[in-house]
Amino acid sequence: MYSGELQFLNDNNFASVTKGKIFIVDFYADWCGPCVAFAPTFEAVAKKMSSTNFAKVNVDNSPKLSAQFNIEFIPYIVAVKEGKVLEQYNGSRTEQDFQSWCSKMTGNSVTEKDNKIINDKESSENTLSWSGLWVTKFG
Repeated sequence: MYSGELQFLNDNNFASVTKGKIFIVDFYADWCGPCVAFAPTFEAVAKKMSSTNFAKVNVDNSPKLSAQFNIEFIPYIVAVKEGKVLEQYNGSRTEQDFQSWCSKMTGNSVTEKDNKIINDKESSENTLSWSGLWVTKFG
């Protein structure tokens, strides 16, 4: 569909939306503590990388996708193309490391325009950057 917007996918729309494109996908559940902890990092990188496709899939609402991808633990973060996993993300949960992996998987990076949009928004909202605080490793 369109890049630069975080999409919430499920059993019904995953195949059609991701067809022919590389997507960075976060399989998660609302009750999962590590999933909730990683969500701000995933969303921040998705905002910064406007030319990359990002999606989240709630495993509780998508049992077919959970079975298709043999999900045994969450968060399960992968680069996907044509319904196949290109690579699973097993790095640290810092924004910088995750962004580097996303760039490697997609060939896209944060542009100056993306940085300006994020920096302007953060300045106007007086928000804090939490990327340096995530030290928990998963996987």
